[in-house]
This record gives sequence, structure tokens and C-alpha cells, in this order.
Amino acid sequence: MTHHIILSYGRTTEHHRAVFAILSFWAWYAGDKTNVKTVVYTDRPDAFTPYLTGLPIEYKLLTPASLEEMYGPQRYIHRAKAIVIDRLFRDYPTDSVLFCDSDTFFVASSNELLGLMQPGVSLMHMREARYVDSVTKGVSSEEAQGIQKAVNYIDSQPFQIGDQQHQFQKTQYMWNSGVLGLTQEVASLLPDVCSTLDTLYRNGKWLVTEQVAFSLVLPTKTQLVPSNHYVFHYWYKPLKALMDSLLSALLTPQFANLAVSERLLKVKQLTNKWPHLVVLNNAREEIVRGFSGGGVIHGLKSAKLAVDTLPSSPFNAKFAKSLFNVLTHKPLQ
Repeated sequence: MTHHIILSYGRTTEHHRAVFAILSFWAWYAGDKTNVKTVVYTDRPDAFTPYLTGLPIEYKLLTPASLEEMYGPQRYIHRAKAIVIDRLFRDYPTDSVLFCDSDTFFVASSNELLGLMQPGVSLMHMREARYVDSVTKGVSSEEAQGIQKAVNYIDSQPFQIGDQQHQFQKTQYMWNSGVLGLTQEVASLLPDVCSTLDTLYRNGKWLVTEQVAFSLVLPTKTQLVPSNHYVFHYWYKPLKALMDSLLSALLTPQFANLAVSERLLKVKQLTNKWPHLVVLNNAREEIVRGFSGGGVIHGLKSAKLAVDTLPSSPFNAKFAKSLFNVLTHKPLQ
């Protein structure tokens, strides 16, 4: 069996994102439903149940005390992801795990993606930059120093992974961990992921240390395969703001009262539209802001950052034309 995991707690917007992420998985799923179950780790199951009735969902209640335990002594919030995956593997050692961040949704067949989870393969969202190029413009000097310290630590000494020592290089690529598709063969690596992220976070306080650890440890045993053709990940803050407004309008009592088949059909239709909609709207805002504030180059770079989140499959000629029109727009006089 595959356990589709969602971790969601805190604000209502976070719960709304997670609800849509789950609905999108089942909207695009055409396989045997007895082989898959969604497990929601949350502080508020009642925020999910109205929208997810009729689907195979299990809830794991998160309390403030349990979250603090997951964060560890350094209170690193993203450590919770590695902990819940490790716990699920301990409970179900022969099963597979598909972990999706709440700010994701499927745009193509979820059962086809599950089919990619084979021995020797681990799924992550997509490959990003090399660690050595991780200090970008726009971050504070304190944050830049922390990132650089963590990057330098990566190849400063060997890391113990299983029964072997591995010497990593800061010229390796980091992968986005918005999606993690893991088979039982990597279950034994989860304690090493936690140990690696604890060590790296202690030496830099880098916010994305969790995905750094997965990016380093998983390739010691498996090949990393991207999932961005199937899953849209709107991790970029301006995209989250746009998505939150769309989700607030969608997730109403009227929507919850629809039959499960109607809810899934509606969600599937929206997943075909929303990636382009939010990216185009963000690009327009960034360009207009750039022209009005004199930071045109920064506006273009910010727009490109959002465009890069798009799955390649729906990037068609129509969207390319729309994006061109946005990027060549002149401000009103």
C-alpha cells in the first residue's frame, strides 16, 4: 500500500491549501483505491472533514506538545516532515510513502506518478540550484552568512549514512522536497536524514535544511526522479497569496455539500487552469511593480521565478503568448 501524507497545521489558509492538495490527488487518481490511503497529520481534523467525505482519509492529531517534540531541541519547524515520514515507515515498514507539501496540487495522473515509485528510485519535486549557488540577492546579510556557513559545512567532513561514510560536495544539486515519493528500501535512511538535517541546521540555521538533507541522503541509495510534470508547487510567497484568495472563494459550505464525484470533477477542472492563472497574475504584478518602482530587472527575475514553478506539460503556445503580452506590458501614463 502507498500512504499519501499531508502535514498541515496552524492558520486556516494552511488547512485550505492542504484540503485542495488532497482533493487534487484523488481527482487525478484512476487506480485501485484499496491500494492507497491519505494520512493527514493536523491539529484540526474538523477543518478537513467537510470537504473530504467519501474519500479514504485517516487523521493523525497533532498537539502543541507533539509538534514541539518533532521540531527538536533547535525548534526547526521543517524537521516535522522527516519525523512524520519516519514514524509512518516505522508503523508500516513494508509500504511506500508519497509526501506532498500542502502548497502543492496535482495537474496530471496521480496513479501514474505512484507508478514511478520503484526500487532504486526516489521522487522529489524538481532539481534546483547547486548548493554553492544558494546565497542569492535579496536576503539579509545575517541570513546569507548562515546559508554560506551551512553550504561550507556540507563538504567539510564525511557524513555517516547507514554503515558507510559519505563525502558530499557543495557543488552537488539541491532538489525541492515539496514532493517525496519513497519506497520501503529507504525507510532505514530516515534516521540519517534527521541526523544530517540536525547537524546542518546547527551549523547555519538554513530554513531549507530539511530539503538539503533529503537531497544529500536519498541519492546514496536511490536515483532521484522529478515529479514536477505531475505536481504544481506554489512555494513562492506571491503565488501562495494568490492561491489563498482562490481557495477561500472555493471552499464554501456549498462546495462541501456537493457529492464527492462533483467535488473531484470541479477540482480537476481548476487544476488545469490555476497554475497558469496564478503565475500570469504574479508576473503582471511583478512587472508593474518593477516599472513603477524602477526595479524592472528585479521584476523580471521575480516573474521568471514564478514561471519556473510551472509543470512543463501545460506550458503551451497559448500560455507563452499570454506571458509575452504580460512581460511586454507598458505602464499606464
